[in-house]
Amino acid sequence: MALPRTLFYFAFATLVVSSFFTDVEAKRKVLQGRKTVTREYYTQSILPPWAKILLIGLGIIFGAALLYFILWKFLVYDLQ
Repeated sequence: MALPRTLFYFAFATLVVSSFFTDVEAKRKVLQGRKTVTREYYTQSILPPWAKILLIGLGIIFGAALLYFILWKFLVYDLQ
């Protein structure tokens, strides 16, 4: 039961991380008669830059809150 859920989370995380990659560049040589022409293709990223910054900021806030509660449980709560 836990394996499909883990695979789902892994696939979702892979999708989110792959959207942070920069633009993709591809080159192709096209033969036209005796000349070789190099064509370059550029594709934009899936997410716009503002969305990347927003997701990174939310991830940092979530990670900090998680770390805070873990440290609070083991350090502060045990002392009481």
